[in-house]
Amino acid sequence: DTLPKSEPIEHKPSEAIEPNAMFKLSYGLFVLTAKDGDKDNGCIINTAAQLTSNPNRITIAVNKGNYTHDMILKTGLFNVSINPLLGAPRQLVCQCCGMPMEDAVLGREKDGSLNENYCRWCYADGTYTYSNMEDLIDVCVRHMTSEGFTEEQARGYLKQTLPQLDYWKRYEELSDGGQFEEFKKQLIREINDLHIPGLPKVEKLNALAGSYVNLAYPLPSGEKVRFLDDGTTYLGNQLESEFGGDRCFGILAGMDFILICTYAAEGADPELVLYKKR
Repeated sequence: DTLPKSEPIEHKPSEAIEPNAMFKLSYGLFVLTAKDGDKDNGCIINTAAQLTSNPNRITIAVNKGNYTHDMILKTGLFNVSINPLLGAPRQLVCQCCGMPMEDAVLGREKDGSLNENYCRWCYADGTYTYSNMEDLIDVCVRHMTSEGFTEEQARGYLKQTLPQLDYWKRYEELSDGGQFEEFKKQLIREINDLHIPGLPKVEKLNALAGSYVNLAYPLPSGEKVRFLDDGTTYLGNQLESEFGGDRCFGILAGMDFILICTYAAEGADPELVLYKKR
């Protein structure tokens, strides 16, 4: 009772909102589609936003006069474009390593569909390939130092940036409890048990894109053969030969094989040492 009473504000016609001011508001531009039986329909909407991340939920706004609205109301299903139709495309960034991504390096789910949150080196076939941030930093530092950064600059940047990314913030929720790491350890044991002459002891395996490591090996007939799939991510490493010289060992492995090879600088003159089914 002691609070002052506020009087209702009456807007005079001269104080009406300027209609053109509405054009100053920014909107998205999305394609909304729906399906009802064998009928497809779509329309353009300007509102689509995320509500929650767990569970994943979005909200949209669609004109009730559109047939697409009626189809969604009936079926409860719709598709909405992710990238805006106009303006600069949204820059995707891997939420594990922080690398800016184009479509060609997006990670994939088990069914082959793309995952726009992770690159193919950090997420392959529905599996996260890194569970140790320091291991990831070691890999990234090698790439960054080849692009002009000092090791100190690269490590400082990564140690500051990676903890802010979604994967590492939600690691306990997203990780597989060490199953993939155990698989890598098993592969390492199998590779070391081969006792390849000149091959140092393998300590680590990193995620490698097939398109970067799918070398063409010469056959006695003079033909060349490739054993890998450019679109698949494998585990592997490069190690200097214990015999010295300018050739390196390349180790590659998947769920069902182990491949050992040697090659000169930049993958030149590759020679297959071993290809073994697991």
